[in-house]
Amino acid sequence: MRRRMSRTALVTLTAVIVLSGWGVLMAQDGGQGDRGQRPERGGNDQERQQRMEQFRQRMNERIREELKFSQEDWQAVQPLFDKVVTLQRPLRAGAAGFGGMGMMGGPAPRGEAAGRGGGRRPEAPADESELGKARQKLQETVASEGATSEQLQAAMKGYRDARTKAQKELEQAQKDLREVLNARQEAQLVLWGMLD
Repeated sequence: MRRRMSRTALVTLTAVIVLSGWGVLMAQDGGQGDRGQRPERGGNDQERQQRMEQFRQRMNERIREELKFSQEDWQAVQPLFDKVVTLQRPLRAGAAGFGGMGMMGGPAPRGEAAGRGGGRRPEAPADESELGKARQKLQETVASEGATSEQLQAAMKGYRDARTKAQKELEQAQKDLREVLNARQEAQLVLWGMLD
């Protein structure tokens, strides 16, 4: 039973992380992730964002209950929790894109796969964080056949510097969150991958 609850909590947390990130990026992108793939359909983007926000709120409530916070305490803790989620997102995005297998705009499908999907898979909404922009710059430089060694070195340095800065910001946010948790809550967030 306990293992089942932990599994449920993990699924819940994963859904919140994914949906909170997608909702923010969709808002920044103005829902343009689908444009170019199909025509606009009135208020569908707005309705989808509303459904996602409602789902995110339900997931946040389940997390609050799993961590056994009162409504009042959660009001103070949730901004710290959300900050960790927000700062983890761009750091994890790089791993998702390794080898072009994630959503980072890797090579287009070939052969039969290209025919089924109508060519290149849909682009993920742009990551507007400093690290996301540095990653994009590095990807563009690597993709450029004419990029010089100096340009590649500069793009790598920009990416590494942005990643180091993002990691330090995440560590501080995790420290701030840890200070308001009891041992059981901290242990649960370690299991969920929110804390080290």
